[in-house]
Amino acid sequence: CLDQCLLSFCLGAEEMRSQGFPHSAPPAGEAVVWTRASFELPEGLGTMSWNFSCAGAKMVGRNVAWVRDISVDNAANLGIYHVPWSKLLISQEGTFAHWHEAISETPSKDLGVVLQSGYVGSAEPEDSARTDMIFSDLDIDDPSGSVSFHYKVSTEPGFDVLRFFVDDKEQFLNGFPRSGLLRRWALAKFPLTAGRHRLCWRFEKDAHG
Repeated sequence: CLDQCLLSFCLGAEEMRSQGFPHSAPPAGEAVVWTRASFELPEGLGTMSWNFSCAGAKMVGRNVAWVRDISVDNAANLGIYHVPWSKLLISQEGTFAHWHEAISETPSKDLGVVLQSGYVGSAEPEDSARTDMIFSDLDIDDPSGSVSFHYKVSTEPGFDVLRFFVDDKEQFLNGFPRSGLLRRWALAKFPLTAGRHRLCWRFEKDAHG
């Protein structure tokens, strides 16, 4: 990358300042070579991010950074699992609309695939309808675990509602059940005891539009 550009690495909100990071281009005339970096990770779940930024660099095609061969020792013990769309069960009552994949802005502010309950406008779920998205047979090891997800809503306040259930019991944390207008993605996290669980996201419409 150019001198005006920096590749930085963060653990959570903390920017790492060792192992040559933040990393800039080598001096003029020197070749760009691969360099191995290693960082100690604290116990528990965490987020790693690589950020590439340029200040005033205008040379198109030369502003680039590369990252490869990412590995995390002992990551298996953390038990992180991302639920694929193919593992979710869909059902609906009183409507042909249903949960589906849609292209929209993601929580990371880029364009990608999100899950949407029905459609917008005249194709939205009918009055008194219910659409469910279910993840069954989720096994949590001892001692406990959690489930987290991003969400946003655009509904009639107090009437059309997004609900979340664990083992058919409605959850009342993180502002759930949620209705009204929430334009930005919000993160919800719910504790789970050890054992097998059934998760359900439900969007309900009232009888009055």
